[in-house]
Amino acid sequence: MLSGLPTAGNTHEVAQARHPGAKVVYVDYEPVAVALGTRILRDNPDAVMVEADAPTSCPPVPPCGTGST
Repeated sequence: MLSGLPTAGNTHEVAQARHPGAKVVYVDYEPVAVALGTRILRDNPDAVMVEADAPTSCPPVPPCGTGST
């Protein structure tokens, strides 16, 4: 899942409210968005912001429940 910039009520908050300790990675290719996202997430050890172009940088992720990792 790609979300870009984290905001209030976004992926990391929802996931971690339901599953404490859930790891969340945000990906954006804009350096300014990455800097802001990193600041927003600075107090959350289980969420990070990564600068990358996800469609070309990341391997495909299998759908949930497929048994693949």
